[in-house]
Amino acid sequence: MIGRIVTVVVVTLLAWVAAVLVTPALGVGAPFAVSLSAVAVCLVPVIATLVLAERARRWSPDVQILVLLGSTGARILVVVVTAVILSRAVPALNSSTGFLGWVIGFYLVTLAVEAYLVARTYSVPAGPTQQAQGTTSV
Repeated sequence: MIGRIVTVVVVTLLAWVAAVLVTPALGVGAPFAVSLSAVAVCLVPVIATLVLAERARRWSPDVQILVLLGSTGARILVVVVTAVILSRAVPALNSSTGFLGWVIGFYLVTLAVEAYLVARTYSVPAGPTQQAQGTTSV
């Protein structure tokens, strides 16, 4: 589980470094505080989702699906509500700084990494015809 959390953090920080290096060339420079705040808003919920997904592995398959889908829905709700509250309450994160755009970008990065890691964690059992042929489905 720690490895998956480290993977999400490292990939997100690499995406942040790439974005911070590229955006000035595109004329969309933003203060580091804005982009780092967006990273934090997205990283905390994805880590909680990964921890919950790891715990769900011990439960029955129907509960696992419910937990995975429910935690993803809760994660997007937490990110959206937190981003909107911060953009309205903190003057440095208002709409002129592009904070919500940064949040959307980093949310998509964390979603992609989380989906990849969770899909790798959960394996699909082989069907009866595949078992008879000696092949497996992944």
